[in-house]
Amino acid sequence: MSSDTRNILWAIGVVLAALAFGLSSLVVPDFGGFDADQFPIPQEDPAVQPAGYAFAIWGVIYLWLFVGAVYGLSRRATAEDWAEMRPYLVLSLVVGAGWLPVAKMSALAAAVLIWAC
Repeated sequence: MSSDTRNILWAIGVVLAALAFGLSSLVVPDFGGFDADQFPIPQEDPAVQPAGYAFAIWGVIYLWLFVGAVYGLSRRATAEDWAEMRPYLVLSLVVGAGWLPVAKMSALAAAVLIWAC
């Protein structure tokens, strides 16, 4: 397989992984955070708690990630300077796409996935 073909396939993989990452929030739309008893050491009254609107930043992140992935496929698909990061980005996005479903089940497992991302 030629270098250009491999780069194009990875660019397609980035687009698909970015879609999976963004759409994962639709799979688990009712995730509202963790309950205090889900942590190994229960957090009854955390010192800091972000306001709900702060999580709206994820809409911008999902959108910009997808725009960047499409740009990478349409304008930089065969660019060698983009090639090296694509496998790592795909891996991170695929792991990240599974974060919300895992977070619904276990705060500890979700923390492990965050570190993996």
